[in-house]
Amino acid sequence: MQKKVSAICTVILMIVVAMSTINLALAASTSPTQTVQTVTASGNGWINPSGKRDDFSFYASQGTLKADGWRYNPSAQASFTGRVFKTNQVIQVWSTKVWRYKVDNVNGGKQVIIAGIANVKVGQEVKNNWWFRITTKDASGVNGKDSFMIQLWRPIGANNAGGWSPGDFKADKPGSIHLNDNAFYQAQGVLKGGNIAIKP
Repeated sequence: MQKKVSAICTVILMIVVAMSTINLALAASTSPTQTVQTVTASGNGWINPSGKRDDFSFYASQGTLKADGWRYNPSAQASFTGRVFKTNQVIQVWSTKVWRYKVDNVNGGKQVIIAGIANVKVGQEVKNNWWFRITTKDASGVNGKDSFMIQLWRPIGANNAGGWSPGDFKADKPGSIHLNDNAFYQAQGVLKGGNIAIKP
């Protein structure tokens, strides 16, 4: 009798162990996989909108993705060297704080917009607290052409042509950025050399 009871207990124990193993396997197979997508944008090259070479470089990655589709406080930097069209003076731009960037699918490729604050040097004079916005396209296909555009606003108030209002700006409140409809400076063109890459 004791042997029968022992045998029954052994069978029950084996069934319990088997069921536990199956439950663990099912739990592992049905658990959602958390995938963090890393979006990066980078580029360097040159354009010649005024018949002279304008050089640029930029990169942007990481950042906090918010509901508006922008990635805030990224690891990013941007620079540009071009010409002031009226005076033909050299203009140099380098970012001091990239506030945010956004990647979108557009017709014929992907687009990234990068925005923030920069120092601007015209001739020998360095000017601080300018607003910059870079819009670039990573064209797809064999015949696709990458493009680059930079726009600059001076810190003179958004009510003035080519100005923006730094006093109103709060980094944690996207609605506080006030730019005049017209940029003070704009240069754009299809890349004559270099490359733009937006991944994935």
